[in-house]
Amino acid sequence: MAEEREEEGAIAGPEGPLPRTWREAIPYVVWVVIVLGFGLEFVNALTHAEWWRALASFLGLGALMAAVIHWNTIRFWVSRTNPNFILLAVALFLLAIILSPFVEQRRLPFGVPSGSIEVVSKADYDALSQKLAEANSENANLKDKLEIVDQGLAKIQKIFAEWIERIDAAERKQRP
Repeated sequence: MAEEREEEGAIAGPEGPLPRTWREAIPYVVWVVIVLGFGLEFVNALTHAEWWRALASFLGLGALMAAVIHWNTIRFWVSRTNPNFILLAVALFLLAIILSPFVEQRRLPFGVPSGSIEVVSKADYDALSQKLAEANSENANLKDKLEIVDQGLAKIQKIFAEWIERIDAAERKQRP
């Protein structure tokens, strides 16, 4: 068997012949990228302690690895299966997705993020409106007090300016 590979001119790797053309290499690259993506997502979810996502990623990783390993068996089984059964399975899968709460109730991942829109009850709205009115009236009171303080500072400045003027006038009189 090894002599046949050498005669064909195939490059032999540790696990068997490597692909010689792009057409042969594309399925390997696609499967490796998908399985690697699930594996990296599994590690990412595990490190962030997102256990359900980690479990889903691990199950997806296992399913894809099994599909890669048994690809020829799957192709053979699908070729012998009645197309009506395959169509029924695809239809049921799509129906399950459509009737899932994510699509039916427009929840995540397809809906609006939960933090972007808050539903506030009428009582909460009234309480918040009252607090806002109180804050605005307090702000107006503070502005009035600030204006009184500014007027007082202007009077003090005027008094100091008059004192400095008197001191300067007294110093000029004392000079010969």
